[in-house]
Amino acid sequence: MAAFAITQVVLDEATLFNIAVDLAYQPWDMMWSPVSPVTENITFTTTMFRYLCNQKAALLTAILLMAAGVLTLCFPESWYPQETEWHLTAEKEITGIHGGLSGLTWNPDSRTLFAVTDHPSSVVELDTEGNVLRVIPSDGDHDFEAIEYLGGNRYALSRERERTLTTHCIDSSTTVLPPATYSLTLDVNRHSDNAGFEGLARGRGEHALMVAQEKKPLRLYVTDRSPDALSMSDSLTHRASLPWFLKDISGLHYDRNNGLLYVLSHESAVVVVSGLDGGRKVMSLHRGLCGLRSDIPQAEGITSDDRDTLWIVSEPNLFYRFTRTAAS
Repeated sequence: MAAFAITQVVLDEATLFNIAVDLAYQPWDMMWSPVSPVTENITFTTTMFRYLCNQKAALLTAILLMAAGVLTLCFPESWYPQETEWHLTAEKEITGIHGGLSGLTWNPDSRTLFAVTDHPSSVVELDTEGNVLRVIPSDGDHDFEAIEYLGGNRYALSRERERTLTTHCIDSSTTVLPPATYSLTLDVNRHSDNAGFEGLARGRGEHALMVAQEKKPLRLYVTDRSPDALSMSDSLTHRASLPWFLKDISGLHYDRNNGLLYVLSHESAVVVVSGLDGGRKVMSLHRGLCGLRSDIPQAEGITSDDRDTLWIVSEPNLFYRFTRTAAS
C-alpha cells in the first residue's frame, strides 16, 4: 500500500514503469534506504517536475509582461481612467474659410465661437452649429495658433513662429483685425519654428493666462499680468500631471465653471482632462468612442460653454460638437 502511494506522485509513464520494476526486484530493506535506486528515481523525477513547472510559470509571466508592454505602447491611454461624459452630437466640414483651423474659444457674451486660421492668418466667428458668421482678416501672415476670449471684447492670440502673445479688441462691427493693444514676446524654445505656443486658456485669476508649448519639451506656463509687473511660471506643467505618452499639445481650455483643464493632443489623439490636483481622465478621439464615426484627424482647438457643450476643431476645416450625457 505504501509503495502504491509513492508511485502516485510520478506523472511520467516511463518513470512509473521503471519504479514498478524496481519494486518487484529490490529487497524491502534496501527499498526504503536513503540511497535506494527507487528513492533516487522519485527524487530526480520530482525535481524535474518542479523545474518544468517553474520554467512554465516563468515563460507565462514573460508572455504576460510582453503582452502588457505591447498593449501599453499601442494603447497607452487605456491605462488611465476614461472620460466618458461627452457624446458627439454634430460633425461637419466648415465651408467658406481658407487656411487650416487652429485655436478655438467661446465668447459667453455673444454666445458664439471664435477660431483662428493660418495661411492666411485670420479670425473666424462661428455659431454653435459650425456655420461661419464672419471672417476677420489680419494685416499679414502671423501664423496664428491659438485664441482665447478674455472678456470685454478682448481676445488673446498666439503667434507660433514669433513666440508672441497679443491682445486685440474685436466687437460686432470689426471687419479687419485691429492692431494689438498689448504684445508680449517670450524667448523660449527658439530652436524650432514649429514647436511654439499652441494653446491659450484663461486661468482662475483676473489676469492669469495659461500658455501651452507644443513640444520639445511640453510645457504649460502661467502668465499673470498686473498693472505693475508681469510674472511667468511653468509650475502648471507639474500640477497638471501630464501623462508620459502625450506627444504634443495642440490646444488648451480651462473650464472655469468646473475647475477642469482640457489639454488637447492631435498626435496622441486624446484630450487629457485634469483637475489640477493630480487626478485626470483621458478622452480618446478615435472612432467608436464618444460617438465618433471616424478618427478626428488633427485636432487643433477645444473649448466649452456653461451649458454642457464641448467643441473641437480639426485641420483643415472639421467641426465637432459634444454634449455631456451623464456623470462618468
